[in-house]
Amino acid sequence: MEGETQRKTRSKASQKPEKTEKKTVEDEDSAIEHEEEDTLQTSISTIYAEIKAIRSDVKMELNNLHEILSRDMKADLANFRTDINTKLNKITTDLKDTMGRLEEAEQRVTDLEDWNTEAKEVLCQTLEIPQDPVETIYDYTEFLRSLKRTTYRSSSKVSSRRN
Repeated sequence: MEGETQRKTRSKASQKPEKTEKKTVEDEDSAIEHEEEDTLQTSISTIYAEIKAIRSDVKMELNNLHEILSRDMKADLANFRTDINTKLNKITTDLKDTMGRLEEAEQRVTDLEDWNTEAKEVLCQTLEIPQDPVETIYDYTEFLRSLKRTTYRSSSKVSSRRN
């Protein structure tokens, strides 16, 4: 039994160093894995923090861009509205002037049409009376003679009264 005890002890003793060696290797592997995990975790945390910072910067830049665009668009729309109102006012004024000129032109056309109608009527009346040019001259001559007689008689009455 003594031998067995020793053997058992020896075998336990011989087994212990192997376990210690295995533990040391395993501990080293475990330590390396932990370091790698810690390094990986640190790297991931660093990358995550950088992504978060970039996201924050991008969000801030987008907000600034949105504000600038909104302000510029509002200013442009206000200028556009002012320009449109100015042009509409000018068009309205031009339209009123044109309407006034159109009414004047319509009145002139109406007046000319009335005059044309009257002139046609007079011309038609003149053309309806058949007159011989010789007869017209004779009538005119007779009219002048009668006018002279009347004038001569009037002047002789005035002279006889003077006497």
